[in-house]
Amino acid sequence: GVDMGMRAMVSRFFGSGDRELALRVAGQALLMGGVLTIILASSGIFWRREFLELLGAAPAVVEQGSGYLMILFSGVITMVYMFFVSGILQSIGDARTPMRIGAIAFAVNIVLDPLFIFGYGPIPALGVKGAALATVLSRGLAGLLLLRALFTHAEFRLRWHHLQPDFTLVRRILRIALPGSAQIACYSTSDVFATRLVAVFGTAAVAAFGVTGRCVMVVMIVGFGLGGATATMVGQNLGANRADRAERSVWLIAGLYTAFLVIAAGLFFPYAGEIIRLFTQDAETVAVGTICLRISTLGFFFIPLNLVFGRALQGAGDTISPLVMTAFARLPLLLGLLYALPRYTDLGIDGLWYGFLLTGIVEGLLKLIWFQRGKWKTQRV
Repeated sequence: GVDMGMRAMVSRFFGSGDRELALRVAGQALLMGGVLTIILASSGIFWRREFLELLGAAPAVVEQGSGYLMILFSGVITMVYMFFVSGILQSIGDARTPMRIGAIAFAVNIVLDPLFIFGYGPIPALGVKGAALATVLSRGLAGLLLLRALFTHAEFRLRWHHLQPDFTLVRRILRIALPGSAQIACYSTSDVFATRLVAVFGTAAVAAFGVTGRCVMVVMIVGFGLGGATATMVGQNLGANRADRAERSVWLIAGLYTAFLVIAAGLFFPYAGEIIRLFTQDAETVAVGTICLRISTLGFFFIPLNLVFGRALQGAGDTISPLVMTAFARLPLLLGLLYALPRYTDLGIDGLWYGFLLTGIVEGLLKLIWFQRGKWKTQRV
């Protein structure tokens, strides 16, 4: 949520030519990131077992998962600053620096994962905890490199005086951030309860749901990048008083992403079974996962409505409207469908996957309709 507020304001002020104010917003966001780190780390460390139990995890999973979360939350500052500084640079149109540093971090993570999970030489085998340690160390390296890039940037160089607390700017960021945070909380809350509803149908259903989610995330990663670009272009063009160009950029990005998703759907739908088998050889999980992935593929064409048009609204500083739409779609609608469709129709377990599909369609159409109304063009930040 803070990232949304920061991006909307930095891109808007940068687009209007007021770089000093944009830098001050960036500085306040970094200070807020420090406060958020304390909250996230303390809550995660103290309640990590309860979080896993809330998800319905088996005792063995809670035992291993709590060790994983202990390390992950202890080093959460690395992920917060990697996320925030990447957002600052992307908001001024510099996506290459975060991409290069992110690539370094992922490469380091790939090397460290087997090293810490399985052990090698004097390095003990840490198992699941090793995966968390690899994540924290690789993200920590990325965070340091990104901060260095921000303090030495040719066009947008942060100075120490930009980090002096400015509570007026903090309030302005929070005015945009709090609805954005609430929207993310809706996603998180619905995911928790959705996982519980899926878990009723057994381990194979949970495994199929998890594998399908990973597969869909492959195409959504592209959307996250394009969504970030959308928010930046909307913010900068509104700052330059070019609402017309902002709108054209949104439709162009949505069109490009849709073309990509058409190709992805053409691969995912016919080869769903083969894709699921890349993750597991369990026959029941493969059978359930194949249907799950095929149904999810039908929703690919509505993903741009959520990721592109939704991020366009946020880039303009309108985070309240997406919150209302998400709260409706992800809580009463999704959870109601996940409960009712498998029980009161002939769909059985497939009703779960149709529930997710219908929710994505409704949420996406709501965002498209609101975008078309055009009120975001006069949104103040």
